[in-house]
Amino acid sequence: MYLCFDSLISFEEKSTAKEMEYVTIEADICRYLLQIGDATNEFFSEETARTNLKYFKKCMYFCSSGLENPMFLSMAQDGLSLSEDILNIHRLMYLYCGEKHTYLKIDNKLDNIYSKYENCSFKWEVPNIFMPYLASYILAAYHIKNGGSIKSFFDKLKYFFDKTIEIKNEDLNVSDLNMADIYSEWTNEYLGQEYFSTLDTLYGRYSKTSKQEATVRNSLRGLTCILMDCPDHPSMIPSFATILLTHYKKWLFEKEPDNTTSYDKNTVLNDLTSFYAHEEPWKEDWEQAFLEQLRTELSNTTKKVIIFIDKYLKNNNKTPKYPLSVNDFNDFDEKCSFYLNELSNMSGNAEKKFRNFYKYITEERQEIRQAIENRTLLFDHENAEKHIKTLNKTILKYYGQMQNEFRKFIKRVEQSSSQIPENYKTLNPNDDYFKDLKKSIQLLQNHFSENLKNEMKKLTPALKYNNPGYIETLKYPIYYYEEDDILKIMRILNKEYFHLSDDDMEKLIKHKGWTFPIIRPHVIEFLLELPLMVVT
Repeated sequence: MYLCFDSLISFEEKSTAKEMEYVTIEADICRYLLQIGDATNEFFSEETARTNLKYFKKCMYFCSSGLENPMFLSMAQDGLSLSEDILNIHRLMYLYCGEKHTYLKIDNKLDNIYSKYENCSFKWEVPNIFMPYLASYILAAYHIKNGGSIKSFFDKLKYFFDKTIEIKNEDLNVSDLNMADIYSEWTNEYLGQEYFSTLDTLYGRYSKTSKQEATVRNSLRGLTCILMDCPDHPSMIPSFATILLTHYKKWLFEKEPDNTTSYDKNTVLNDLTSFYAHEEPWKEDWEQAFLEQLRTELSNTTKKVIIFIDKYLKNNNKTPKYPLSVNDFNDFDEKCSFYLNELSNMSGNAEKKFRNFYKYITEERQEIRQAIENRTLLFDHENAEKHIKTLNKTILKYYGQMQNEFRKFIKRVEQSSSQIPENYKTLNPNDDYFKDLKKSIQLLQNHFSENLKNEMKKLTPALKYNNPGYIETLKYPIYYYEEDDILKIMRILNKEYFHLSDDDMEKLIKHKGWTFPIIRPHVIEFLLELPLMVVT
């Protein structure tokens, strides 16, 4: 269930054995580098070896401070021009060489990290058994000094290590140790190779820009800090961190659209919108509800005109031969105009009503006004104006077409009601002009509804909310952890390692007697104790 660290422990014990020889001067380190360089069939001189070592010292100098502090991180990035992840790996190398052991000691270091590292004194006491690791690291670090991925760094590290073992294995006197196995365990335990390599694959699949890569990195910064701050090695924490990161990767994969490429491929996804901060239309369909209400009002008013005409024609017919003839056309025209003016006023007031409605939504509805004020909801005044103008234009066009139909019909009524209707050659008493009117009005209403819907769809929403993106929802806390954060971590690790019941997991947490939130050191302490707590 747990990792066995016997090989690493044996390696550490051998490095401190009384008979172990040490490299203590830089000239010997450079000669070691030169021998490896010669074995690579690349041009490699004494000057190249000194340059490589000098750069390594610079990396250790800038990464000797806590990179979780934004101030130190900024200084290290300015001094080395490397990605945060590579700086973290350099930091881990310093922690191993300079704090866990005294293989490297920096004297005369000023508090100001910007002071020249050349002015500092570097003291060395490197056991011979560790030289393949140190030398390989020095060479790999120099190869990516102008920028490089996590993968390229670890590929170079392995390449130089293999070359070193080829030419130095007999000198190491380690016939009882499998140096290749120890290399794998050592890089995972002390440099976080598996963790950072997994992180590298996330960048490759889920980021197209440096900003998106930074978003992924920031989402996982809390987890990376747990890995970086582990005070006791070897331990389960690097393995725990990698398991948690693998589950994070799985959550992202499950969020991918169904038609995307395989999870195992590192090709970047085409559509990353849902993963990162973006604007989305506000889902409350209040605008459509308002437009539907407006359409209903227009339809009801139009219906009133039709009902009036129908009743008036039936009750005031002048002659049966001409169904549209009325006894008093002026009276009919005046009353029709009253209804049409009502329809005209309603159409003319639509812009004002829509503008007032926007004002009510954004200024008087408290939850929306507060959301706009704190920027979780965005009100685009320019787009709102486009919506209002589009609505007004569509309604005026609709009213104009409808008024034209009514006026043509009223003209037929006027002709039918004249003294000699037969004088109007286009007037056919057998045609059902009223039926045609109702059909035309219905078609106009249908077209109006469809046109309004289509025109509004073309517009950018006036109200949008800031969606932080899926990656933000997976973010690990950096400093303070709530009980739910601990339970999330426990459930993932439990599935992989412990197989406890939910009740037992909660008992383990309650046994700590914490008052939440707790700080990161307490989380690390808990993870270090966890294997023993589960066993007991």
